[in-house]
Amino acid sequence: MEGFQKVWEELRKEGKHLTKYPYDSVVSFVFRYYPKNKPRNEINVLDIGCGIGNHLWFLAREGFNAFGIDGSETAVRIAKELLEEFKVTADVRVYDFTKPLPYEDNFFDLVIDRCSLSCVDYETVKKTIDEIHRILKLGGYFFFTPYSKSHTSYLESSKDGNFVEVKSGSLKGTGFVCFYDEDDIRNLFPDERWKLIELSESVSRDRLSGNINGGWKVVVEKR
Repeated sequence: MEGFQKVWEELRKEGKHLTKYPYDSVVSFVFRYYPKNKPRNEINVLDIGCGIGNHLWFLAREGFNAFGIDGSETAVRIAKELLEEFKVTADVRVYDFTKPLPYEDNFFDLVIDRCSLSCVDYETVKKTIDEIHRILKLGGYFFFTPYSKSHTSYLESSKDGNFVEVKSGSLKGTGFVCFYDEDDIRNLFPDERWKLIELSESVSRDRLSGNINGGWKVVVEKR
């Protein structure tokens, strides 16, 4: 299944998944890995699947050049409103990130994916990561946060590969989701193109619902 899943436009229209504030993992990544030898207003950062811009306004307010794409028209409209609310600017547009990315080669210092690439199949992710490599500057960093196969939403699914329609767990109602083990991740980032900087899996159990939430934090550097 290639392309943006329309379920995400419907969810946004229903007022769901409208996160207003940045995730701490993204904030930590940005401040750890942005090039310290350049003024912030010369540093370009892309958020793939930017949603309603919860990372864009933070990036812009901190002085970075913020860019975002999302397949949901509703999300992008709200993102523009949020940028106005915080009195900052960013380049945000409606775009299907499974297609060739609309940016020049070697343009970005940092690229962020906070679970958006989990919404497309593994082969499509490979193509998108090739595009991310193209648009990143040499020595630039990519932050990748896919879900792991330890997740209840994967364990309780009917599995034929790692791209499954979620029927239970905390991701129920979000359509098809791709889940990863360590080999899946390593195969996305061949040594001749990427240097693996961080690779960690976080697994937690909700003692009330019994649901297990599993996810990866991956940081790679473009060679």
